[in-house]
Amino acid sequence: HYEAGTALGQVVLAAPLTDRGWGAIGYSILFSAISAITRACRIDPDAIHVTGHSMGGHLAWRCALNFADRFAAVGPMSGGYDFVADRAIENAANVPGFATWGTHEPFGLTRANRANRAWLESHGADWAFAECEGGHEIFPETVPRMAEFFAARTRAMYRREVLARGGGP
Repeated sequence: HYEAGTALGQVVLAAPLTDRGWGAIGYSILFSAISAITRACRIDPDAIHVTGHSMGGHLAWRCALNFADRFAAVGPMSGGYDFVADRAIENAANVPGFATWGTHEPFGLTRANRANRAWLESHGADWAFAECEGGHEIFPETVPRMAEFFAARTRAMYRREVLARGGGP
């Protein structure tokens, strides 16, 4: 439970790990873990957020693109691809997000995240961004900001508007 201006309430943190990637097997691991924890800890299904770093950051982006209706918000850290070039970014506008990355990321992640940020900002999506000086790392100064962002959002099951792309690439 969280009220504006107060400390964050109880949080359950789960960190599923896979060396199989975040395709079908990874999604199965994630959703199985969420299902078990939701039942065991009586978690409000409208208050589930997903975040991760590196491969986990890719997972958070993929959750925004493919499962926006399942989460209150997502928080990719140093992950992702250029979803504008892939023409998949529209789906990420359907869930709030807080993305972080470094100015010197490997694999083109800095450029990709800047492209994603530009598109989401130009379309008024409920996303916040933190590009930090550094490389492929978790930036501790952004963690409390992401937690506040998450705490202020619950899942919006009945949106007034949904963006979607169909018909292939």
